[in-house]
Amino acid sequence: MSGALDGAIAAASEQGAVINEADGGLTLWKSPSTGIVTLHWQGKLRGPDFEPKTFRFEGVCSPDIVDAKGNQFETPVMRPSDADSAEAREKSNADTSRALLEAMIADPAGTQADWGMAIGKSKGRVNGQLNALKKLKFVEE
Repeated sequence: MSGALDGAIAAASEQGAVINEADGGLTLWKSPSTGIVTLHWQGKLRGPDFEPKTFRFEGVCSPDIVDAKGNQFETPVMRPSDADSAEAREKSNADTSRALLEAMIADPAGTQADWGMAIGKSKGRVNGQLNALKKLKFVEE
């Protein structure tokens, strides 16, 4: 019986080693300003080093995925990205924040819809930008 137990312990130990190798500290983190997700390792990757890989989320709809009422809805999909597009997205996001702040200064009594029209963005995008600016303490409620 001892031989079977030793074999089970060895198999479990090997499985743990495999999981540890595969899980060797890989991390994903999302930039709040751009939405770009970066894959890299942290601390203890066993194997060759690699450059961080960047991804972006896109919302896609499929006629095969519907809610109970038959309405399509967006499903997030991660697509590969590159450093240049990440920088461009960050710059675009900063430009949108700046334009929104300028629109708010020009029309302090305006609504999110008014500010969105002024900067050429949707009310939903304005709302998201305002939430990000609140976190950075650039705006108050």
